Amino acid sequence: MSSYGAFITASGFTLNEPNGKIGFAPKITPENFRSAFITGSSWGTFSQNVKNGQQRARLEIEYGALKLKEVSLDELSDSKHVMVTLNGEKVKAKLKNKNNEVMVSFKPISIIKGDKLEFEIK
Repeated sequence: MSSYGAFITASGFTLNEPNGKIGFAPKITPENFRSAFITGSSWGTFSQNVKNGQQRARLEIEYGALKLKEVSLDELSDSKHVMVTLNGEKVKAKLKNKNNEVMVSFKPISIIKGDKLEFEIK
């Protein structure tokens, strides 16, 4: 179990599932990061790349379902605009910067096995 604590710390994973909030703040190669995540209702992968002042992140659900309305990430680029898509379809979202963190909020959505929730932050 103690190795799971190190895993959580390295990925900067946070979760408040009842409130629909998930977050990632990778400590190891945040500009090119990929990791698994586990919630009470699902599991999947999180990936993040930063290149040319653009931060891209992706949540992929491999099992179960996850209801979300906010995703927080470390601010790794000059963040002023966000585009969010779910399986290629635009999701209306708001971007808020606070304490070197980017919070992306949207109307509650459910993502299920096979879904890809993607963020492009500029």
